[in-house]
Amino acid sequence: MPRRKRKAANGDGSIYRCKDGRWAAAIWVTYPNGNRNRLYYYSRDRTKCVEWLAEKRLQKARGTIESVDDITLLEWLRVWLERYTPNIRVSTRTNYQGYIENYIATDKLATLKLAKVSTNMLQMFAVSLEKAGQPDSKGLSAKTIRNLFSMLHAALKQAVGNGLLLRNPCDFVVLPQVKQTVIQPLNDVEIANLLAATKGERYGIAVLLLLFGGFRIGELLALRHSSLLESDGIWYLRVQQSVNRVTNFGALHGEPKTVLRLGETKSAKSKRDVPLLPQVLTALREHMQCQREAAATSWGMFEADPFLVSNELGGCIDPTSFRNWFKAMCKKAEITRHIRVHDCRHTAATLMLRGGATPHEVALILGHSSSQVTEKFYLHPNISDRAKAISKLENTTSNLWV
Repeated sequence: MPRRKRKAANGDGSIYRCKDGRWAAAIWVTYPNGNRNRLYYYSRDRTKCVEWLAEKRLQKARGTIESVDDITLLEWLRVWLERYTPNIRVSTRTNYQGYIENYIATDKLATLKLAKVSTNMLQMFAVSLEKAGQPDSKGLSAKTIRNLFSMLHAALKQAVGNGLLLRNPCDFVVLPQVKQTVIQPLNDVEIANLLAATKGERYGIAVLLLLFGGFRIGELLALRHSSLLESDGIWYLRVQQSVNRVTNFGALHGEPKTVLRLGETKSAKSKRDVPLLPQVLTALREHMQCQREAAATSWGMFEADPFLVSNELGGCIDPTSFRNWFKAMCKKAEITRHIRVHDCRHTAATLMLRGGATPHEVALILGHSSSQVTEKFYLHPNISDRAKAISKLENTTSNLWV
């Protein structure tokens, strides 16, 4: 008696012959939303059906199989953010979640089947964001739109890798051009006025560190007493963390939706040691002594390792609060043009370059990924610098004049 062929396990898929002579392979899959469906593959060649089913079984075992027909764009973006972004920063994850929930989830694209998303639809979405991407009917900035589509491109690239799409519809979307902001570092008069205006202020030490250390605002607000170190007679501040306001994903009803978080720096190169000028070191020591005196009268409520730029009890302060204080100080210093906190970083780079430091040396101090970044974005020669450069032609061109 011939031995009966073993029946495939439930849900393991099957291969059978159709009435029209074709072979068919089928397997059950579970969607990210919990629904189940059966995928089919047809071919005149039974071997191709066997290969297709074997591939789907392997994908199912690995948990990578999805349905092309049922999953929507919004469902896939949520799945992608949860499964395929383990290495992004918390602040980046917060931004991505905002893009998905605030802009894509509220657009008709959200309910569109992933396989139906086209380049033309994404192009129209980009245009709509530029025209009216915010509640007040003002369009989103070109930079924000580009950041959103960068996330979207990464998510759909993963969908291609998972076999959900044949190609990435983001590849040929034309996005608005980002207009490069013209940055004018503070001049000598503005620096002197700002230092005079902030002398004696609670956060006055911050301006010294910004102008002569080139810290990012998040890095500055994360510096503590223990960040001040010494080696071979050189005093420096060690940058290891950054303060950011991020989404409070586990917030309960009535709890704040965002919280301050001490997290990683912008990049690995951002972790660095920044030497201090003697004048800045002296001011910093005086500032730290004032904090120690405040701690002595705080009944034990002061931070054990206080932040250098801190609240009344040595705790961390909000970057927005600091920006508002800085704006008020610029007004007090009678600086009429708009100055951002980040402009102080550009000022520090300009002063170092003007003093003879090389772009490579400045890149190390500022924590740039390369000296090319320093040269491209932080080199701001004024008319005096240009005049010195043009005067160097005199020695090489003197014999050309009649």
